[in-house]
Amino acid sequence: MSKERHYAVDQIKGAVAVLLDEEQHQIVVPLTRLPRSSKNGIVLTVPIDETGTPDWSGAAIDEAEANRRSQATEKEPQELSQQDSAQGESNPFD
Repeated sequence: MSKERHYAVDQIKGAVAVLLDEEQHQIVVPLTRLPRSSKNGIVLTVPIDETGTPDWSGAAIDEAEANRRSQATEKEPQELSQQDSAQGESNPFD
């Protein structure tokens, strides 16, 4: 069974893309090894070979994962606010 990992395109600098893996580690990859439509903010699903190395030639844009991450990010402030309210703490920014 093949493994896959997700990488978010954090920045594009000239001919390279700065990607963030699932642990927020930066990886610099030449743009020529990524899908042509790669741009800031997209999420890539990348197959991992048997040695644990990303196979960039198999990278694909994963819109569903990008949407999931976006929704999770939007929920975080609401969940934190609800936790504070439940604990009787007030939010100084309200």
